[in-house]
Amino acid sequence: TSAGEILTLADEKSITFEKVPAPTGTYAISFIAENVAGEKRRSEAIIEVDNTGLDAALRGYTDLEYGLNFRYPADWVRPRFVRDGQLLVTGDDAATTVLTVFPSTAVNNAAETEAAIRASWGDLQDLQVSEPRAMDLNGLRTYVTEYTYIYGGQQRNGTVIAVYVPDQGVGYGFDLDSSAANPADAEQARLALLASITFFDPAAIMGSSIWQSVTLAEGTVSFPVPESWQRRDEGLWTFFDAPDDPAVFIGLGAATTAGRTRDELVTHWIDRLDENVVNLAILASEPYYVGSEEWHLVVFTYDADVTIGGAFFATTDVGGQDYVFWLEAPNTDFDQLYADVFSIVVDGFSFAG
Repeated sequence: TSAGEILTLADEKSITFEKVPAPTGTYAISFIAENVAGEKRRSEAIIEVDNTGLDAALRGYTDLEYGLNFRYPADWVRPRFVRDGQLLVTGDDAATTVLTVFPSTAVNNAAETEAAIRASWGDLQDLQVSEPRAMDLNGLRTYVTEYTYIYGGQQRNGTVIAVYVPDQGVGYGFDLDSSAANPADAEQARLALLASITFFDPAAIMGSSIWQSVTLAEGTVSFPVPESWQRRDEGLWTFFDAPDDPAVFIGLGAATTAGRTRDELVTHWIDRLDENVVNLAILASEPYYVGSEEWHLVVFTYDADVTIGGAFFATTDVGGQDYVFWLEAPNTDFDQLYADVFSIVVDGFSFAG
């Protein structure tokens, strides 16, 4: 439907959804914060997603406070912290299999981490614990301990994976506790866990991005551009130029509304373009929505040292301003640049408020 139109659903089951892996690609995530005075600020993060060969039976968990990654079965509940952030817990809905992660800064090595986990169990009925066996986990000394106990008259089996990360000063205990009657699911979770545990420095990745969010036209508009592209101001226009090719750029022009209609503004810029280039060809001229705002899109080519492909988007009287958003690149590269860069810029374009 177009903006403002109402879509009527046939019944309450007309729309369904399911969680599926995102296609590999680049995504923009936008956040808008509003203070008590009604002022809004927008922030945006650009993320790269590579789901090539992804096992859809597993989900990934990343903790940006500690610097921890691991995978767990997709049908388990989302990991959450309990006990005031001391324990991270996930498992199946029936708690037949439960994974508890104990991060601790009160230990100095993997052996102390393993001992601290065992001490946390208290009095478990008929507890039997194996001798810890040493293994290597991503170059870190790790201890694995097997145990069994009785709970509610039923036997439960458990595996503890204890590892200490010197770079973080944190010991991690991964305690996988499951019903003895359902060993297959617990084994799948154990193998997925061992194959996926990694650690990282949270401070080293915070804010790292190949994109930056820019705010222009006296704070009225914002959009993402590649971090390496260079800003250039010319009168009422601001351009961002690709560092490796001067023919590739993004531009925004903004001026006080002159009373022209959108069609008149489009005609003005087509005429200006025709006056300044050779062999201009208009490939498309049609309405185009960016978010909820209607623009007019013009797609064109012209001849220079190479054939140039381009597009501009025009709209009028938004907050008393007329806007033109411009993209150009060599025509042989334009489609790929649109997929990799320009589409993210356009989709991330927003007006303040």
